[in-house]
Amino acid sequence: YLVRFSLMHFFKLQAWVADHPFEERNLTNQILVTIFAFSFYSIGQIVLASFTNSINTQLDQRLCGGIAVALFRKAQRLPSTSSADQTPKEGEDEGIKADLQTLLNHDVLTALIGCFESFCLAASSATSWVVLLFLMATELRLATICAFATAIPCLVAAVVCGGAIGKSMLNLQERTDKRVVTLREVLFGVRVVKCYGWEMAMEQKLANLRSQEVGALRSYWHISCVLTSIMLLFPRLLIWAGLVGYAAIYGAHDV
Repeated sequence: YLVRFSLMHFFKLQAWVADHPFEERNLTNQILVTIFAFSFYSIGQIVLASFTNSINTQLDQRLCGGIAVALFRKAQRLPSTSSADQTPKEGEDEGIKADLQTLLNHDVLTALIGCFESFCLAASSATSWVVLLFLMATELRLATICAFATAIPCLVAAVVCGGAIGKSMLNLQERTDKRVVTLREVLFGVRVVKCYGWEMAMEQKLANLRSQEVGALRSYWHISCVLTSIMLLFPRLLIWAGLVGYAAIYGAHDV
């Protein structure tokens, strides 16, 4: 609707300029309305985001608190401290014991925090997708095929970039862990390093590990920038393809 309104206003303004070539039109009202609309849109997004985050946080706290209370009631005989801190008594089996605190922190709370936000995002995305398909089918008609021809490569590229981001993150973690372990070993054996004169060798080794880590970090951010660019360009390419397809098929700009 906004694209249609903008195009129609542009064509009306173009027609008025063609009919009145020697007159200057006052665009103060249009500029003020545009400034107000963009300002209200940004402020409205901030207010709605704050309101949504508040509701999601409250729902997450209630859900996680209810599950935690239910688990404590059902498992009152389980120890509530970490099993690693418990010293087995004489005659007791030193096997793995149940740990309710770890169960709640790592398995329950970590998995459920943010579930309402994810559900709201999924619901809003699905609703927006249905509305977009309906509007494209009713307004663009056959030009919807052109929009889909642009959407499919963008979605495939986004999926590929998402998988590449996951692999690059794992690579970055491996490089970081290797550098930290090597640095710790060098610091613990600094007397041996000093005794044999291995300072330059160890420094070069750590520098190589750090350069590998920086390279993995650089590749991660490069892929993230590509994915962000695709997500930002996707709606604009979709609209452009739909409008171009409509003008090419029906030979008119009045969508």
